[in-house]
Amino acid sequence: MFPIVRCGQKRLATVRCARLSPKDYPAGRALVLARDDREIERVLADARFGESIGLEITLPVWVRFIPQRFFGQSYGLALALADKRTRYCSYFNSARGRLIATGHMIEDGCGKVGEVAKLHDCLAAIAAEVLPGDHFVFPKANLRRVSPIETVLLEDLKRKGIEVTCIDHFNQIKELYT
Repeated sequence: MFPIVRCGQKRLATVRCARLSPKDYPAGRALVLARDDREIERVLADARFGESIGLEITLPVWVRFIPQRFFGQSYGLALALADKRTRYCSYFNSARGRLIATGHMIEDGCGKVGEVAKLHDCLAAIAAEVLPGDHFVFPKANLRRVSPIETVLLEDLKRKGIEVTCIDHFNQIKELYT
């Protein structure tokens, strides 16, 4: 899941990935509904940087966003997590809660995660829908410039039983998809 702010409304959106058969779709590609395939494939390529060569890295995925219309690139980290979990996890342990992420995968950044604009609005969207046991991941670059109100919102998430992690690079959260 990832936060979106649209027309003054703040809510969580969902990105889902599913495996596709490599014989039916070119290796490593993404089949995307209602989004720019090239941008999605660029995000996935940056997130997959450094993966060892093997079956999982070549698996094509089907990507679906709910809702389909939103703006910006802050969905990148959530997409990267959905892709990794689809290709590497044999099961999903719902007892761990949901994964919520915001951040963009820096182009040609070899897995680097870039900051998001309007962190305050993202945190407000998350706070409205978060459940105990959920896990929130966001860019460390945002933490370096966090406002007092954002600090309060982050502490409130932790008090609600949300695990909060900030990262610079995608490989810092391997435990979430292996």
